[in-house]
Amino acid sequence: MMRPHMAAIGDDLATVTDPFEAELAGGAILGLLAGLELLDSGEAAVRLVEDVANQGDTSARALLAFMGLGPDRTLADLARQADAALGEAGVADPVWVPALSQPVEPTRFTRITVPGDRVEAWLLALFRRSEEEHGFLVGVDYTDCGAITMLDPVPPDHVGELVRRIEAGDLIDDVTTVAEDLDREQARIFLDGAIGTTLDHWAEDDDTPGDDLEEDLMPGRIILLGRRLNEAGLVGDPPEHGGHVPARHQTGPPPPAARESDARILRLHVALERTDPPIWRRLEVPADTSLAELHTVLQTAFAWTGSHSHCFVAESGEFSANAELDCQNEAEAALEQVLSAPGDEMTYLYDFTDNWDHTVTVEAVGEPDAGAAYPRCTAGEEAAPPEDAGGVESWQRLKAALADPGHPDHRQLIGEHDPEALKPFDPVDVNARLHIDAMPE
Repeated sequence: MMRPHMAAIGDDLATVTDPFEAELAGGAILGLLAGLELLDSGEAAVRLVEDVANQGDTSARALLAFMGLGPDRTLADLARQADAALGEAGVADPVWVPALSQPVEPTRFTRITVPGDRVEAWLLALFRRSEEEHGFLVGVDYTDCGAITMLDPVPPDHVGELVRRIEAGDLIDDVTTVAEDLDREQARIFLDGAIGTTLDHWAEDDDTPGDDLEEDLMPGRIILLGRRLNEAGLVGDPPEHGGHVPARHQTGPPPPAARESDARILRLHVALERTDPPIWRRLEVPADTSLAELHTVLQTAFAWTGSHSHCFVAESGEFSANAELDCQNEAEAALEQVLSAPGDEMTYLYDFTDNWDHTVTVEAVGEPDAGAAYPRCTAGEEAAPPEDAGGVESWQRLKAALADPGHPDHRQLIGEHDPEALKPFDPVDVNARLHIDAMPE
């Protein structure tokens, strides 16, 4: 079943000259072998190696070279033995084989994020071998335990342009990004954690992704990245599942730290529309808070994770951080510019699919309490729905099923959703998360 695919890859490997290009093609072999159940049998491994070796040409040696790097030790040993036999018989090695034995040196690790977005991040990992720099651009989803969402190879002729874009804040079209260089240990933890978490998720799903070409290539690229870390000496204890995700990312948008301000305090009543019983929060926020900062306060107060688009709709206009929406920039608008007196209202829309609409009403305006840390939550009722609950009606049905062990869907749903979804609202917990950056370690 695998033979035609491997033969085609072997033919390609026999003709390429660039070592990194050869590794990428060979990575496809490693990914395929990692998913082969037939290799649970030693006899199957012997047959596969014999089948390849019987070609007796350079493409066979190319295949065997990468089979010898594979995760199955029995298969790897057999492949190396067969490759050596072909060499003794006078079959030429692919031209890139000597380069793969050259030492690898890590040269740069840069983490890239979008300001105000605590959902995803990327890491550019660059290495040098034989005076040529190459690498990988790894994207992770912090809302999915930091699992890998993309793993793009960076060939030598692409390194310079990619570094330029990252340093200019232009990694993503029409979105400003910021870059931060990491030391080797920080990068190792990031990459080890991302790889381990991804493999854990695949094991839980009892499968690896394979819906499109990029997903088909992912297992092999992960094996290559892990091999590169080992070659570069970046080894150590792997973090626990999701342990590479910064704490501030684990609850969505960044909570604003307490800050000194002489501004008046607006007491806001924020109610999630169409909920029964009502889901609401009472918040006290400095009037000079930007709408971008208010967005993070609302996300924290309702335990959202910042995974979806949002906007504010007020009498003075619409405001958002999404450049694709026809809105004013929320970072340039202060709360007091849109809400200034008791009774003033606006709507905060979050997740344009589930349509979580929040009515924000000014209850009172006053002077700050010298002993208080703002913003703060002083009251509220009911836990908010979890992300992607499907809207108000779906959340009501989901909540009933989660709370009732006798419900026919209870067992399935309790496995799919965090039990914290039913945890009672607690303003102390909200305030702890609002000011996590200001709390002592």
